[in-house]
Amino acid sequence: MRSQGAILVGKRYPYVSGNGFLGDEVMRTKICTAFAIAWAMTLCTGVNFAADGLDITFTSDGVVQDGDDYDDVFVRGETTIVDITGGTIGKLWGRNKSIVNISGGRVTHAHRRDQNTTNIRGGTIARPGSWCTVSR
Repeated sequence: MRSQGAILVGKRYPYVSGNGFLGDEVMRTKICTAFAIAWAMTLCTGVNFAADGLDITFTSDGVVQDGDDYDDVFVRGETTIVDITGGTIGKLWGRNKSIVNISGGRVTHAHRRDQNTTNIRGGTIARPGSWCTVSR
């Protein structure tokens, strides 16, 4: 069955080309085309809503710097020292006797266990653990 016009507030208007009223088939084609283009763009650009979807584990000395973007950063080891000078970290996990020095960047959650030492001299810690004390 072919549409004879558009219905607007209970009234039927005839299809008139160039007047802004489109037939059902034309409207369906435009909507499908718009969804197909949006879907193709999503596939081609590789949209990722997590930080970078990356986790990193340090078992030896390392640095997190501007431009680095991690969901989770694990710092483990008896002598591991990690300097955070920039970048973005979702969760920071300090373990064992490791040392974490934070002087820049942004950390959403900071956690420490065992005998980990976390030195905060700058940057932003959105939700520090209950272990965090501020001294001036």
